[in-house]
Amino acid sequence: MNSKILPLAPAIAALLSIGAYQPAHAADMKHYSAGGCAPYTTGTPNYNELRFRSDGVQNQSNGYRYVICPIVRDAEDTWGITDGADVTVHFRTNTTGNFQCTLTGGATVGGSHAITQSISGDPGQNIDIVFANVNFAAEGVTDAPVSLVCRLPPKGTLSLYHVNERPVTDDPHVP
Repeated sequence: MNSKILPLAPAIAALLSIGAYQPAHAADMKHYSAGGCAPYTTGTPNYNELRFRSDGVQNQSNGYRYVICPIVRDAEDTWGITDGADVTVHFRTNTTGNFQCTLTGGATVGGSHAITQSISGDPGQNIDIVFANVNFAAEGVTDAPVSLVCRLPPKGTLSLYHVNERPVTDDPHVP
C-alpha cells in the first residue's frame, strides 16, 4: 500500500463533499408557541389581563388587548423575490369577538409594509388567519425583519402560529 496517497484521502473527500452540498430549497416550516409573544401597548402592560402559557396567550380582560409575536426569518432572499412565505395564526374563541393580526415586514430604518386581516367566530371555535404567499419584495421591503401583532377579543386565545418560508435557506455561500 502506498503510504503517500493515504494522507490525501481525507482532503479529497472533504473537497468532494463541498461540491456536493446543496442549499435547502424545500419549504422551511417553523412552529411558534404564542406563549413567546409579549403585551403590545403604549402604556404599562398589565400581565393580569393576558394569561401566557406554552399553549397560547388568552385575553383575560373584558376589552380588546394586543400582543406582539416574534418571527425568525432565515431565508436568504426577501420574501417574494424567489418565492413568498405563508403565515398562519390559530385562535380559539371563547366568546363572540373579532381577532385581527397585522404582519409587518421592515423597520423604521429602510421602510416597512404591513398586511392586516381579521376573522370572527362563534364561541368554542378554532379559527385561523392565513397570510398566503406574502411578498414584501413587491413593496420594496428587502432583507428586513418580520413581526406579528394581534388583537385579541375578550377571553379570546391566540393558540399558536407557524411560518412557512419557501425561499432558499441554509445557503453556505451567503454571508
